[in-house]
Amino acid sequence: MHANWKVASVLKLRLQSFRIGSVILWLTLFALTSYAQNSAAKPYYDRGLQQYESGDYDAAIRSLTQALNIDPDAYLAYYSRGLAKYKLGNYDGAIADYTSTILMNPQYINAVHGRALAKFSKADYDGAIADSNDVLHLDPKYADAYYNRGNAYYHKDDFAKAAADYAETIRLRPSYANGYWGRGSARSKMGDAQGALSDYERAVNLNPQLESTLRPSIRDLRSQLSSSPSPSTSSSSRTQEIVFGAPRLYEHKSGWFSLSIPENWKVEDKSSESEAIVSLYDPTQNAVVVVRVYSPARGNTQAELGDLLKTFVTERMSSFEGYNAGDLRTQKDGSIGLAFKYNQVLEGKNFPMFGDAFIEQHNGLVGILALVMPKDQYDVKQKEAYELLNSFRVIGAR
Repeated sequence: MHANWKVASVLKLRLQSFRIGSVILWLTLFALTSYAQNSAAKPYYDRGLQQYESGDYDAAIRSLTQALNIDPDAYLAYYSRGLAKYKLGNYDGAIADYTSTILMNPQYINAVHGRALAKFSKADYDGAIADSNDVLHLDPKYADAYYNRGNAYYHKDDFAKAAADYAETIRLRPSYANGYWGRGSARSKMGDAQGALSDYERAVNLNPQLESTLRPSIRDLRSQLSSSPSPSTSSSSRTQEIVFGAPRLYEHKSGWFSLSIPENWKVEDKSSESEAIVSLYDPTQNAVVVVRVYSPARGNTQAELGDLLKTFVTERMSSFEGYNAGDLRTQKDGSIGLAFKYNQVLEGKNFPMFGDAFIEQHNGLVGILALVMPKDQYDVKQKEAYELLNSFRVIGAR
């Protein structure tokens, strides 16, 4: 007979920390629930939870196994046993139990996230990324999934994607010190010493206990910056030429928007049911276009749309050195535009970047479109870039 589970409490269990280069992954796992009073497995389950909380993980596994022998359909007993196995470093066993939980309840997001953490811990970074993607499909605002995926990208040496995921973690949890620590580490790997220093100092400000760990990196970065010409006085470097291939029509699977994109550009889709989020990269990754389309709770005034656009750009760009945005400007088609610029520092070289962002409201949807490219190519490539931007169409709500 399937057990009837009721929520007993939410126990935020900080299980363990793992050093990730210069990043620490804090594993925060959530609540366990108890059997209803009519379950014969309840005493074993409750005892297993008590043993887990006291740190006797081997005993907890035995008790939870007894509960599952009586009630093999009790997915939370599998989940709880997976937590205990994880604590003992039995990552394969934890993954097996989390998988059993997911097979019984595919919507149980804690098990999906737990499996992502276990895969990360056994260096299965692709598996951790895949499970984190599934978590974000279930809940696009699950900050820990962005953080875990960022850690996985970091270990795959994909520091740009790691930095983007840490930035999203920070956006969702602005006071989370480890998010700044992670992004600072990714920026350091990309040669952005000023950005890394800023993030490390912010991490220490939010969590002073990190000061002793980050002090050597902060000292080295300050020394590096003090002995090098500032980006404002150092010479800028030429960037690799952006290549616009033949245009092709891209229609998003949501039916919400279409865009004419170069056939040689990479498309990265991080959409969910509530919003469409697509990034486009040229082969050199020197140009990027970001599209966000969503259905607002209500219609927005032009002033509100302008505020939304400024917030969208500022949240993503204000941490870069030299960030500056112009004035909002209304376009002939009724959309609102915003030009901005910042400096990207990589490997000690300064790359001034120019960007344009637009927002429009159409057919019950809000669409945001942003383009960034190096300043040294902006004038030469502007015609092709604007042909791409002008092809953007918000089609309508489903």
